[in-house]
Order: sequence, then structure tokens, then C-alpha cells
Amino acid sequence: SIVQALVLSDPTSPQRLMYIYHERQLGGLCGVHCLNNLLQGPHFGPGDLAEIGVRLDCEERQLLSWPRVGKPGAEIEDSWEDVAAHAYNVDSSPDGGNFSIQVLALALGKFQLELLPSRHPSVREAMQDPAKVSQAFVCQYKDHWFAVREVADRWWNLNSTRPLPGLVTGAGLASWLAELDGDGHCIF
Repeated sequence: SIVQALVLSDPTSPQRLMYIYHERQLGGLCGVHCLNNLLQGPHFGPGDLAEIGVRLDCEERQLLSWPRVGKPGAEIEDSWEDVAAHAYNVDSSPDGGNFSIQVLALALGKFQLELLPSRHPSVREAMQDPAKVSQAFVCQYKDHWFAVREVADRWWNLNSTRPLPGLVTGAGLASWLAELDGDGHCIF
């Protein structure tokens, strides 16, 4: 099963139980798993993000007036084959799931969520104590996306390659994100 519901007993919580939605890695669909783990539910499938990616690739080609390969001056055709041959926002491989940051940002926009780079000048200082400025983060490293978010007053590493969500201590969140940043991760 790629979806796991982790229910933990928490003696310090009045609710005593907490539920964490965690999709496990299936093929190259880390972008899908990242967003669903971030949103804590099955909100997107591979086709949803692929559709956004194909639309973006078509729009970018039109903006650049990119003609079909081998036919200078030809009209742009938006067939799947044409777009897949020059896709930048969606991975057209059979395992395809490596989506661009633009695809993830547009998908999250449907939930009125914004992806802002952690190195952006407006949040640089706030990232000294990230738990106070955000409820979640999206991380990317070498074509892999994963989510880190707060659930039931605790921070969790919801990386789909992990067998279970990993607890991140509130005090350790800033140093862990800084370490990821130092190792070359992009954090949003």
C-alpha cells in the first residue's frame, strides 16, 4: 500500500490520538506524494500534475514561438507527443513524476498556498525560527520532492521514501532545515 495512516497515541494531548497521512514512494511520483503528504490527503493524482505540466509546456512554447522540430515556421501543435519531446515541466517517461516547481506551485495555488523560496529576502530572517513562520515546507533535492509539516503540534518529515513519517523536534527544525539547505536542498 502506498498510503499509510499513522495513528499515534499521545498521552499529552487531550485528543489522545493523532492521524498523519503519509503516501509512500511509487515509481517516480514524488511530486504527487509530496503535495498529498503536505495537504494531508489524496488531493492529486499523477494525471492532475501532468495536465498542469503539459499546459505549462504548451504555454511556454507559444510564448517562445517554438515551431515543431524539423519544420521551421510551422504552426505549434499541442499534441502530447510534441509537448513530451520538449517537456520541461513534466517528466514524460513511463515512470514520470518529476514535475517542475512551477507545476507544484500552480497545484498548491488551488488551495491558496504559495511556495516561497527559503532564501527569498523577505523570509530569510524568519527562517531562523521556521516553526513560527510556516506550517509546512516543500523540499527538493536531485529530482526528489518531499514535504515537512506540522501535524498535531509536532513537525514531521513526510518524505515518501521513508517507511513512516519521521518526527522532527521543534527545536531541531531550524537546524535540520539549515543543514538540508547547506547540502543543496531547495526549501520552499
